[in-house]
Amino acid sequence: MEFLKGLLIQLLFILITWMLTNSFSVRRFKTIDVLRNRQVISIMASLQIIGCIGLAVPVNSGFYYDLRFVPYLIGSVYGGRNVALFLTLLVILIRIPYGGSGLWVNIASFGIFSILVMAVSPCLLKVKQKFRILLMAMIAFLYAFPAYLVPALYNQFFTIPDFSIYIASLTLSTFVVVYLKELLRDYHALQKEAAELEKMQVVSQLAASFSHEVRNPLTTVKGFLQLIEERVQEETVKRYTSIALEEANRATGIIEDYLTFAKPHEGKVENINLADSIEKIIQLLGLYSNQQGICLKKNISVNAIICGDPNKWSQVLMNVCKNGIESMKQNGVLTIQTRRISSVLSVEIQDNGIGMKPEQIARLGQPFYSLKEGKGTGLGMMVVYQIVRTMGGRVEVKSKVNHGTTVSIIFPLSRVRLLDEERVLLVK
Repeated sequence: MEFLKGLLIQLLFILITWMLTNSFSVRRFKTIDVLRNRQVISIMASLQIIGCIGLAVPVNSGFYYDLRFVPYLIGSVYGGRNVALFLTLLVILIRIPYGGSGLWVNIASFGIFSILVMAVSPCLLKVKQKFRILLMAMIAFLYAFPAYLVPALYNQFFTIPDFSIYIASLTLSTFVVVYLKELLRDYHALQKEAAELEKMQVVSQLAASFSHEVRNPLTTVKGFLQLIEERVQEETVKRYTSIALEEANRATGIIEDYLTFAKPHEGKVENINLADSIEKIIQLLGLYSNQQGICLKKNISVNAIICGDPNKWSQVLMNVCKNGIESMKQNGVLTIQTRRISSVLSVEIQDNGIGMKPEQIARLGQPFYSLKEGKGTGLGMMVVYQIVRTMGGRVEVKSKVNHGTTVSIIFPLSRVRLLDEERVLLVK
């Protein structure tokens, strides 16, 4: 029972550290995306490994067992191969000072399984969630056999109860921790989506009311201005009337756009050539980028046909590109590229501007949230998120302060038609 109690204490330690880190991330950064950062994963897994080794349970003279493989496996899978290599070296370096007759057996078995984990970790992230949880528990189950049996049989302290407890504890601990991690991630994703939908509902109601109240008097004003323009012969009056009509039409367009963006719908759906739409935006932004001293680069390695409203899609590209340009200083570079990644097509707009903090990224797309210090309305990225969502895609943002931002507009391949065409262009 002491063996089981010691392993359960280690499991409790792992769960508590995950929960505390998760809570801190939500409170401090308003998101759990920071927990996907490789450096954060490395630190978390390292602390848990050290804690598990410190709480190791003695089984026989000179032999201790722990759950270090649980944080190692989770850190390696979610952090990637570089994190896995770092954690492998960490475990070996910590284990060497303890010495003992089981040192080399322990290092050998752990080294073999670390190679296996590094080989399969990229595949595990691509499978469905429930299969990922089961496969990671299975890897822990397989690891438990050589980890316990080899030193136990060689040094003749093998007992069936201890063997069963170790296998069950390691396997179930892995299952529980991974399941909890996935559950928390899903919970926060749903919570974030619900909060965004609630805010969008408020904006939608406000926009509908605003549009209704302002559009009617504008229609009346436009009607009288048209009558004046038709019946008055004086050139100065006609010129002023024409300007007033243009501004009234522009105001009407803004109101219509505001209503549409706050409560988007499919509108007209057409086939949009991705490369052509990007080229059009590059041409439209050419003068503006030159005035700002920004170089526009475009790398269309994959072209495709996407479905949606061409005007709204142009608005998406325009908003993101202008944000990127305005975030950079002279001699900055804005790159638009397309890539096929596994089962998705990604349109990536990358700048080397001021970047954003995790808490700022978490608030992107919220109504009236702007980083332009009073110069923006806070509706641009809201428009982007809403339009892309209606087109069946999603938006992902990666950024680092003083290193720039990458906005990825991602469509599943089931929503696009790939074209056999490659073009790489540079626009200066």
